[in-house]
Amino acid sequence: MLSIPDFLAKYAADGYCYSTGLEELDELIGCISGGSVIEFYGDLDVLVSLSYRLVAKWSCYGNVALLVAQSSPLLYDFYEIKKRALLENCQGSVTVSRSFRIEDTTQLLSEANTGMSRSYVLFDPFVHAVELPPKERWRLSSVVRHIRRLSGHGARVAIFNRYSVFSRSQPEGGSLYRHSVHVSVMLEKVGKRGVKALLVKHPSRGSTSVFLSIDEIEGRAEWVGQALLSEWL
Repeated sequence: MLSIPDFLAKYAADGYCYSTGLEELDELIGCISGGSVIEFYGDLDVLVSLSYRLVAKWSCYGNVALLVAQSSPLLYDFYEIKKRALLENCQGSVTVSRSFRIEDTTQLLSEANTGMSRSYVLFDPFVHAVELPPKERWRLSSVVRHIRRLSGHGARVAIFNRYSVFSRSQPEGGSLYRHSVHVSVMLEKVGKRGVKALLVKHPSRGSTSVFLSIDEIEGRAEWVGQALLSEWL
């Protein structure tokens, strides 16, 4: 029987399973197949670093469309993605779009063509939700609708989402959005150098978790020695 990493390696070439770029996360969530919507939510600095790694890895499989939504200046280093992709000798391209209003996000997603890219990465797509009064949060439904459309056409969609303004234990986007996600992982900082990746939602697995190091997520020297959680605190 193949292990999860071997399974991913076997089927990645024919476009079936994609990797996150981190073996521990791959073992946590399993196969990222066509039509999957997978979400990572937590602190923005952790999300930024992990998104660099995932976008670069997905460019190994083909073209990737990256949408970065922002309501204020955000230090998002696209060169870091290019550098990681070159290190892995990835040949696919990354198409980048930015949105500064919820209307921009909706428009860009509505124009997304699954014939051009089978992989979409959305960074902070609900950032503008914090600016909406409660009675206008229905406007987020158009973003959710387009995410569902991409998934329905067989595209893989990875979403990097902030904590909700209503609860730190929940992602932004509302209940309608959460029903559209197939896999959800909360990334919680532990001490100074650790991150707990908690599997919150999965179609066939119960809640479980793995621990990662910040250095590993950022692509620094591989974390060796298997330090105990108590050493991070």
